[in-house]
Amino acid sequence: MQGKKNGVAGKLMKDYSHLISVWCIAHKLQLSVMDAVKDVDILHRLEATLKGIYKYYHGSPKRRREVKAVAEVLEADLAHIPDLKEVRWVASQSKALQAIKTNLLVITTHLGEAASRSDVYAGSAKKYLKDLCSSSVLKTMFLLLDILGVIADLSKFFQTEDLLILEVLPKMEAACLRLTSLKYHPGENMQEFLGKYSPDTGYFGDVKLTGPCPEVDFKDKSTQHILDKTIAFLDERFSVFKESPVKDMNLVFNFKTWPLDRETLCVYGMKSLDTILNYFNPIFEQERDNIHTEYQNLKAYMAPYKTMPIYDAYLSLVQTGVPSLRNIVKVVELMLCLSCSTAKCERVFSSLKLLKTRLRSSLTQDNLNSQLQIMVEGPSLAEFKPDLAIEKWLNSTSDGKGRHINGHKFECTKDVNIDECEELLYQTVEK
Repeated sequence: MQGKKNGVAGKLMKDYSHLISVWCIAHKLQLSVMDAVKDVDILHRLEATLKGIYKYYHGSPKRRREVKAVAEVLEADLAHIPDLKEVRWVASQSKALQAIKTNLLVITTHLGEAASRSDVYAGSAKKYLKDLCSSSVLKTMFLLLDILGVIADLSKFFQTEDLLILEVLPKMEAACLRLTSLKYHPGENMQEFLGKYSPDTGYFGDVKLTGPCPEVDFKDKSTQHILDKTIAFLDERFSVFKESPVKDMNLVFNFKTWPLDRETLCVYGMKSLDTILNYFNPIFEQERDNIHTEYQNLKAYMAPYKTMPIYDAYLSLVQTGVPSLRNIVKVVELMLCLSCSTAKCERVFSSLKLLKTRLRSSLTQDNLNSQLQIMVEGPSLAEFKPDLAIEKWLNSTSDGKGRHINGHKFECTKDVNIDECEELLYQTVEK
């Protein structure tokens, strides 16, 4: 799809050079974290351990019963350990790490007992126990929980409705700053690790550790390396948002970052506006001079909207149709049309799965499309007003003679008494 030569984007850009190809940012975010995991050995080892523990318990009802019994003896709540999915890696990784953190004492107790047996699975239990009782692995696990917390917040923002392309880079930079701060100030989970870890006794809370238990410095080289790699892959994956004309969209239209000084504001964004107009020259060639003039009017017009969300402010501008901004509005509409996420499409697929179940597999395409459109774009049940729908249903018969309601013929008419119709429908439902 995104190939520069033979992909869909590459083939289209041969004929339309002013197109912009942007990969879904939620997917980009996931790929950047997965790149870091593959590139850092300790993260790759931790991921293999999580997958192995999941398979160890998921493939044996007997072991699940045993670990549940251990949890009851220890009076602990046993959290479900999920599998690591390739599609939703960030979410599944966070849940798996949180489950291991919650169940650490229960799982290590059960693995210790299983490792002492003489069956064929004792070796696997011993290996997983060694990894979970390693101070370096535990430290990495708690650090990764802090990192994934930042990534999860960013991922949720990238999946919001009506996300604009100019909002991506500032939010990504804020996430990188949060990750950088973890080099100098321990996160919530790292603070918990440092509080429970005792190198003198060789314990982490109530869990007996194996192997060396050195003093831990959260600023050590391994922490720096993991954070640097994560930030580097984020920068690499999101580099398109630092290139023209995407970065120029942010400078020209993000009114929340516009300077307050009049002299500075007057010249602010003019070079970036020229870059945008040059890139989309086939579209704005005739209106170029007018757009330059109207951009100054836009700066004054948007001043009262600085407290509003960017999307709502520009949507209001487009819907109002200000005559003095009719040319610059075309550039605004272009900016609003640049999609940077497929989250809404994914939600449509989820809605389709809820609608078309195995018990409703005979729905016609028109019926399915209508129901899907109502489910995705329609009002909520609390806001839905049934009057017009009831009137249309009563008058939409194939023969034009009306419907049978409660055993009586309801004649078609343009003037329908909605109260009487609803009463008849309610009586039918009660019967």
